[in-house]
Amino acid sequence: MAGTYGQYTSGGLYESNRRRSRGFYPKRNDNNWITFVYPFELFSNSRVNKKTLPLAKTHNNSQKPKITSMTPQDFIKNYEKALATQDWKNVAPLMAEQASVTFSNGVVHMGKAAVKMAFEKNFALIKNEAYNISNVRWLLLGETTAVYLFEFSWKGIINGKAAGGNGIGTSVLIREQDKWVLLTEHLGK
Repeated sequence: MAGTYGQYTSGGLYESNRRRSRGFYPKRNDNNWITFVYPFELFSNSRVNKKTLPLAKTHNNSQKPKITSMTPQDFIKNYEKALATQDWKNVAPLMAEQASVTFSNGVVHMGKAAVKMAFEKNFALIKNEAYNISNVRWLLLGETTAVYLFEFSWKGIINGKAAGGNGIGTSVLIREQDKWVLLTEHLGK
């Protein structure tokens, strides 16, 4: 597969033919996996770092995704409202089964069951929590995938005392059937 900036070799590696190509290049293989390849031109002429990840549920190219009135922007509003209830049953429909959430303390929760336990622990710990998402910047708005950066803040009562915090985050949404769901969220300070 040749391109303006380089080509994939038979081994699935990306070899750049121009110095200005920097970054990860995705390549989908026949086993429903995707390979991200990064050319390390600054360090070596032909070395690459290869990372292979399973793809989320995908649509057959011949089938167009079902059109829905819910947009990724609507997801953010619904997510804020669901978190404000501090009730997992309102948050659960907005999570993919393979969801992953990384809190600002660095702890990673993989899978919907682990995310549920983490959220319920926070709901029990933080009373009257107000969670706000602001300054949303979209990196990708596709038919089946959306990626955004955001700022967040929260405040509530922990052990009878006022508490709060803020930070930055990155989220990846995927469309499953007729709605958008959270695939991964990474919160940082």
